[in-house]
Amino acid sequence: MSRVKILTIVDVQNDFLEGGALGVEGSKAILPIINDLIEHGEYDMIIATKDWHTKDHISFAATHDKNPYESINIINEETKQEETVELWPRHCVARTFGAAISSDLIKQDEYIIVHKGEDKNDEGFSGFSYMHKEAIDNARKHKETLTLDFVGIATDYCVFSTAKDTAEYVNSIGAEYLISVNVLSYACVAINPSIIDELYSTVPLVNFKKIKL
Repeated sequence: MSRVKILTIVDVQNDFLEGGALGVEGSKAILPIINDLIEHGEYDMIIATKDWHTKDHISFAATHDKNPYESINIINEETKQEETVELWPRHCVARTFGAAISSDLIKQDEYIIVHKGEDKNDEGFSGFSYMHKEAIDNARKHKETLTLDFVGIATDYCVFSTAKDTAEYVNSIGAEYLISVNVLSYACVAINPSIIDELYSTVPLVNFKKIKL
């Protein structure tokens, strides 16, 4: 049985690093850890997700004349249900320096780039993409062992949503026996570290790895 490994680097963009518009404390410290994974992790593919927002994105406080970190209630256009949106400083506007992947990450010419949150009404937390789906479908079809590792920013938002959606798709096609969905938390950084254990306990199909083996 053949084995395939894919690394997904979630939103390691300038605006999410210390000093950026929405900088997360400790974010620069994970860069050498991710580089070590890229260099020595023996991955067959590297996917990098990027927030890629419009200037008037729904998650920006300025769009609603509000302050960052306030919340508003909106009607979801697809579900027609009311939902709460947490508001952020303007960040990762498409084609700006803040939206670029950190230049400290190596081998960027090898990455497959996935843009998310391009629609101004889509928060874009999840980076689960056609590339993940295709790899999962192929693993099931060819009976390959597939390892999907996720790293990046932030453990409690976009990393979580991406891994969760990936695991739920794996579960939906009954391929858990072939496919491992792993969040390498030692190569991630969280906005709210205190909620991480409880958050990940809600998605038992995601392996939350705190220590590098």
